[in-house]
Amino acid sequence: MVGAPLAFRRSCWQSAGTLLPLFRGEGWRAWSWLPIAILVGALPVALSAPFGTNLHQPITALLLFALFLSALRSERVGACVAVVGVVYAAHSAVAIGLSAAYPELMDPCLPGGADYWGLQERWIRTGVNDEYLVGNWLPFHLQLLVAVILLGYLSLGMIVFYQGFYEVDLMNYYVGQLLTHSESAPVALALGWHPWSLTRGIGYSLLALVVAQASLARLSGVPLGTPRQKRWLWGLGLGFFALDCLLKLTVLDGVRAGLAANLR
Repeated sequence: MVGAPLAFRRSCWQSAGTLLPLFRGEGWRAWSWLPIAILVGALPVALSAPFGTNLHQPITALLLFALFLSALRSERVGACVAVVGVVYAAHSAVAIGLSAAYPELMDPCLPGGADYWGLQERWIRTGVNDEYLVGNWLPFHLQLLVAVILLGYLSLGMIVFYQGFYEVDLMNYYVGQLLTHSESAPVALALGWHPWSLTRGIGYSLLALVVAQASLARLSGVPLGTPRQKRWLWGLGLGFFALDCLLKLTVLDGVRAGLAANLR
């Protein structure tokens, strides 16, 4: 009975280090993961587009998960945060560009994107969108916060990443369409990826990191992170969540006005 848990813990620890060499080294070698992360973010969505499939979402989530676990095991918190950010940024850059150039092609690749663009365009032009009523978004955000913490712990972050690509791709299709219907592309990009959406994404990523770290430590039996580091991650994650709410309460109308003035 004692040997089985020990073998399981060793297996968990070894599995988490599949790509560990990418996160070890000094100087430029410490960034060996960077080109891999860019390819992980960009290639699946680019290759899925001609086939009209959204398989790129689970595939990218799985590949990111492998990178993330190895960064987590290396105990380089900065690399953990950076690898998630780079993969999502590369993915979004390709998805936005393709959505702007080939909306019909990308519609089935980014499920729900066309409907989301319709709702957002209506909101920009009229100011009407039930999603932005405080009584609707605040309870939903609180539920999502709890889900990120619980599911992030239970899945080592995997479920959070998978759902994250679905949510991000709603925004990517919307921003792609915004680019084609706006006078200024820089304004459309700067305001279209709403500041509250960015802060929420950062906050959830930090929370997913700290709970995944705790989960891997429990599964493997290997302590990870210092108490001070964990307090900082919890504080920053919840702080970005609070900032998301604050931005929605204070700058939402200003962002909408800027987007409306820029629409053709």
